Amino acid sequence: MSGRAVLACALLIVSAAGPAAPAVPVLALVPPGEPGERLTVSGQVVSGAGVPIAGARLHAYQTDSTVRYTRERAMDEPHARLAGWVTTDNAGRFEIRSSRERDGPGRRRRMR
Repeated sequence: MSGRAVLACALLIVSAAGPAAPAVPVLALVPPGEPGERLTVSGQVVSGAGVPIAGARLHAYQTDSTVRYTRERAMDEPHARLAGWVTTDNAGRFEIRSSRERDGPGRRRRMR
C-alpha cells in the first residue's frame, strides 16, 4: 500500500470511578455540569505492526443526554456540541472523558 498507513486503535473502557494513568493526553469531551453517567475511554494508537504512533490526532464527538448532537438539530453531526480533538503522546496513548448516551426504546448503548 504505497503512501498509506494502516492504523489499529486499541480501546480500553475504564470504569467511571477512576481515570487512566497520569500524564496521558486528555480530551474532556463532556463539560462539568453536563448530565449523564461519566465514562473514561483510554487507548493506544498503533501501526499495523503494533508500533505505537506518537502525535496521532483523534477526533471524537457524541450526542448529549437527550441523544442530540446540537440543541437546534438532532442529527447535525458536523456541528456536534460535544466534540474535540486529542493528540497521542510519545507512546501513542490518549484518554477521552465522556458520558454514556441515554438508553431508550429500541436504543442500545454504543461508542463510535
